Amino acid sequence: MAPFLRIAAAVLLLASLGAFVVRDPPGWLRTRVDRARAAQDPWAAYLAPESACPGPSDAVSQDRTMVCLLDYARARKGVAPLRVVYPLNRSSILKALAIVRCADFSHTPCGKPFPATFDAVGYRGEIATSFGENIAWGAGAAGSPRVVVSGWLNSTDHRENLFSAEWAEQGVAVLPVSHFLGSKDVEVWVSQFGVRS
Repeated sequence: MAPFLRIAAAVLLLASLGAFVVRDPPGWLRTRVDRARAAQDPWAAYLAPESACPGPSDAVSQDRTMVCLLDYARARKGVAPLRVVYPLNRSSILKALAIVRCADFSHTPCGKPFPATFDAVGYRGEIATSFGENIAWGAGAAGSPRVVVSGWLNSTDHRENLFSAEWAEQGVAVLPVSHFLGSKDVEVWVSQFGVRS
């Protein structure tokens, strides 16, 4: 075999091995990368380990994982966990649907006022004295509960919402969509908080 062909074959082999390692890194490499990321993330200690909040792929289990991650973070901060209530779950779903329907990633999708979904489920006025929400979206692994919570923990406004001792209840929704704002295989997340008088 000519020297050029040997070099080309070696480069092709190394590129193939490199692509395999990137796609399915060995456990030791994953552990080192996770440790390096945690060293750079001041909020990493507030993110539950996989063993405490496993992350399965179906939407119902993802909701449970998200609630587990949120409660874990609150507990680490010394704040009480929140009860999951149907009205806030329903309001979260309505907000996620509006975000996707109008392709408007905001707290006021489709031009509706912020409290619109809370009103729609009867969680405002005489029942609730205060409410708030965190929203997020991500494609592929960036839309996983763990990555989303890590993002919220590293954002001052989202973190303040998450750690507020004012809240007593929560609702969570994830809406998987095939396309959103130019990305494929997206998860849209809405996490809502409230307190009733």
